[in-house]
Amino acid sequence: MSSYDPHQELYSISEPAIAIQDVLKWVYLWMGLGLLVTFGVATLVAGSPQTQMALFSGPWLWVALIGQLILVVVLSAALTKLTPGVAALMFLIYSALMGVTLSSIFLAYAQESIALAFLSSAALFGAMTVVGFTTQMDLTRMGTYLFM
Repeated sequence: MSSYDPHQELYSISEPAIAIQDVLKWVYLWMGLGLLVTFGVATLVAGSPQTQMALFSGPWLWVALIGQLILVVVLSAALTKLTPGVAALMFLIYSALMGVTLSSIFLAYAQESIALAFLSSAALFGAMTVVGFTTQMDLTRMGTYLFM
């Protein structure tokens, strides 16, 4: 008597690989967009001494940090139940809050270092988005390398 392997269907049908590839190309696009929002908000906050003073001297930094945690928990718990528009909006709000909290790195590091880190990350997400949208090759076998 053979045992049932629930994953056997995934290995024997090529259709799920195509669906995964379609999802991954949109993931890279959305992560790139989130990166742009985070960097933009961080730059705006860091460029305004009044905003920095209000953020770092009052409770607003804690509000942003706790807000991020709440959004992560809600998104994780209800992702399959949310409409795509609401999930996208929550992701963009999360990206903006991340920009608020990460704006403090502008106080500790040189702007050239921050720009280089942003540009290298943006280039990676941009390249992966282009590859995902233009190639028909199954990239899942390169998962370990692409994860890095």
